Amino acid sequence: MFKKLENHFDQIEKQTAQVLEVRDKMFEFLPQTYSRNIVLKRLCMGIALLAIQTTKTCWQTSIDDIIKHGSASPEQCYVALVLLMYMADMHSTHCHD
Repeated sequence: MFKKLENHFDQIEKQTAQVLEVRDKMFEFLPQTYSRNIVLKRLCMGIALLAIQTTKTCWQTSIDDIIKHGSASPEQCYVALVLLMYMADMHSTHCHD
């Protein structure tokens, strides 16, 4: 999912409704991945990339939404921290390349 988003986002980003639908589906899938660490991390990487790339366009509340997501349970708090970590890492990587 991450690689597909990374490689084809320029084609996807113009379709705001679809971007938000993908985001919602990814968040819905998160609880199913709590016990599978690698799947959880890859899904978080995809959501983080989506958040980074759409924070100035169709998902302007991405950081607030991720923080709110993390307030519901310890598992969701962990996921929110992982998402924010990946967002910071991606931002740093893209800004310094």
